[in-house]
Amino acid sequence: LVHMSGTHGVEAHAGSAVQLALLKRWADAPADAPSSRGVRVVLVHAVNPHGFHCGRRWNEQGVDLNRNLLSEREFAALS
Repeated sequence: LVHMSGTHGVEAHAGSAVQLALLKRWADAPADAPSSRGVRVVLVHAVNPHGFHCGRRWNEQGVDLNRNLLSEREFAALS
């Protein structure tokens, strides 16, 4: 399971709060942690640190990391 926060900087605080709450819950009750059932969890904090700092959706190059995707053709051309 991968949980990312801060893709859009304005949402980063909420995502970080969720991550902190999960870590606290799992520390307080290890039996409830996904790892106790063989599930690996990766928490990625502040995917877009520039947007987080500036409260913007875009990174320092003006790219919205959640919207600016490669088309299938563009992705295929990379290989």
